[in-house]
Amino acid sequence: MEPGGGPAPLRKACQNCTIAKRRCIVKLPRCARCSAKSLDCSYDLEPLPSESRERQPPMWKRTRAGSEGPVHCLLQRLSSQGDNPPPAIVRMHEDREGIEYVVWILSIIPNLVVTNVPSVFIHPKRRLSLGENPLVTAVDNLRRKPNLGPSNESFQHLLRIDPTNGPLDDALTAVQALMLYMVAFMFSGDTATQNATKPYFCRLSNWIDTLEMRAHDITTQGLTPWQGWLFGESTRRTILAAHIFICVFNRHQYELSDKKVWMEALPFDGRFGLWLAETPQAWIASAGEKRGQDVQTKLVSWHEFSTNRPVIPMGPDGDMFMSMMLVSHNGKTEL
Repeated sequence: MEPGGGPAPLRKACQNCTIAKRRCIVKLPRCARCSAKSLDCSYDLEPLPSESRERQPPMWKRTRAGSEGPVHCLLQRLSSQGDNPPPAIVRMHEDREGIEYVVWILSIIPNLVVTNVPSVFIHPKRRLSLGENPLVTAVDNLRRKPNLGPSNESFQHLLRIDPTNGPLDDALTAVQALMLYMVAFMFSGDTATQNATKPYFCRLSNWIDTLEMRAHDITTQGLTPWQGWLFGESTRRTILAAHIFICVFNRHQYELSDKKVWMEALPFDGRFGLWLAETPQAWIASAGEKRGQDVQTKLVSWHEFSTNRPVIPMGPDGDMFMSMMLVSHNGKTEL
């Protein structure tokens, strides 16, 4: 029993993920990580020690359903109750100006990508360095045929890719291609195309789960400092941007897995200007360093970034991923 008299929360991570200190995407009979690695999977379901709960930083705090006052985050937290926690519910805040701002940023992503401008989660220099892949194909298709729909042959071929196999780089480009197509379809202005796209949100959610699980094993071996940074940051931004995209189109009520309850803790590099750099020299200068080896990666959680309220440009010339995350967390009227 906890000091307050209620039952202690149960450990949901399997033994393998607990030992490896990895995020556990709970599934039966095996969690996602154990399934991908062909490991035996078992759950202890033992109570977490009170000390572990007390050491949790503020970013893990959950909000009870029905709490009074405004909820600015796109995700409203629900408190865990015993061994059967309720699902997290996505609720867009009533700040209509903020919602419209996030929708606007999402809607211009395809145009930025096809014009080779750094977008929310796709950087042109990284994409061009990869040669032929699903993302390059998606960009070329959208450039030549802006009115594509889900019945497009290339889109259907993309859906047959298995992001659990092959290099992480391939999984990332596949997820980015899927999301780019879906953003273009959902903002096409054609009701039939939008309705035909909605069933694929489940596919996007599953692919993001896989990418998030595999991102724990990310490696930048063989890449220059700039390319390594772009790879890692592209992965982090793709995961977070996909969560926001899913929230936008399910803003009334959408049940998430337990893993996504902790979305506020997902990190990215919070230094302004690095993502907008289009040469290694500009990237190094943006970080205030003299060599690429000294830039490193300085991660900050979405919660920490937003509660610090950094002053960043909110227009198209700024880093629209950062402004989208700031508005999504705080609401635009509070900035």
